[in-house]
Amino acid sequence: MLKDKGADYLIQLSRGYWLSQSLFVAHRAGIFELLAGGPMDAEEIAAHLQLDPRATTIFLTALTNLGLLTRSNDQQYYNSPLSNQYLVKGRQGYIGDFISHTEYMKNYWEGLAEVLKSGQPLISNTYTEPDPSQLTLFIRAMEQATSLVAPEIIASLDLEGKDHLLDLGCGLAPITRLLLAQYPHPQITLFDLPHIIKMVRDISPLLNGQGRVSYKEGDCRYEDYGDRIYDVILISQLIHMYDPETNNNIFARAYRALRPQGCLIIHDYVLTDDNPIPWQGALFSLNMLVGTWGGRNYGWDELRSILENLGFSGSRLKPLTGGTSLIIAVK
Repeated sequence: MLKDKGADYLIQLSRGYWLSQSLFVAHRAGIFELLAGGPMDAEEIAAHLQLDPRATTIFLTALTNLGLLTRSNDQQYYNSPLSNQYLVKGRQGYIGDFISHTEYMKNYWEGLAEVLKSGQPLISNTYTEPDPSQLTLFIRAMEQATSLVAPEIIASLDLEGKDHLLDLGCGLAPITRLLLAQYPHPQITLFDLPHIIKMVRDISPLLNGQGRVSYKEGDCRYEDYGDRIYDVILISQLIHMYDPETNNNIFARAYRALRPQGCLIIHDYVLTDDNPIPWQGALFSLNMLVGTWGGRNYGWDELRSILENLGFSGSRLKPLTGGTSLIIAVK
């Protein structure tokens, strides 16, 4: 986000969709996948993707100036190192599904003015499941986003001596997969909705062979997690989807399910006055406004107060790369 607040800032802010639309269309058209096979000139790219040659040349120039492509002196186009790492399917670090999900969410953002008048998202009700064609995309997108910061999360934790961990709202369990490699002993329970547990079983077969992973199907908003079972409960990228009352109930169930001195670990956007990139959490909160019933991002003081009222102590906040944070609290 630009720091020089003047007329040019407002002009560049108004053109923000130029950047995102260029990325969305290039990714959807398959340009990065195509160039992963080797360099091509504009006419070759247009022919392979069935695009207009003149329009393609103008588009490739824009992508080059955005740092997504590089161009040689003989007018051959290559993926930039950035695109090679993150936008070619199958490469470690691929976030293409996250890009596609963000493009899908643009449909909701276009209704922001209506949401501001009604106070309600454009989805029909709380229980509406995602479009089946978008469900796998959403889960993969969340996995890719969390995977980027998962090593930093693991490095911030000390789980020695912790025997049983609950990954609540696990998705495809990117943090758990790293935990299994880092810590050889803890048993880990993955808890999520039935269709997501099926996905994590199908998509992450390595988890099934660990012998340390069990699965629990359910809705964390309404079901208990047990009584004094876990040493650690991890809640990653979940609380922003729900209203304060729902989150208070989730935290209360987590408190009951933890053993004495057990740790609650929350990974999410947390709003603070001194966040070095505060706009990320604030805009993500808008994303929840247009796409969920009651979801938003929460402030550090608000979350700490909720946790302390439930009996947690020693709550501390650790900012992470990319705008999210860890909250660690002890029963």
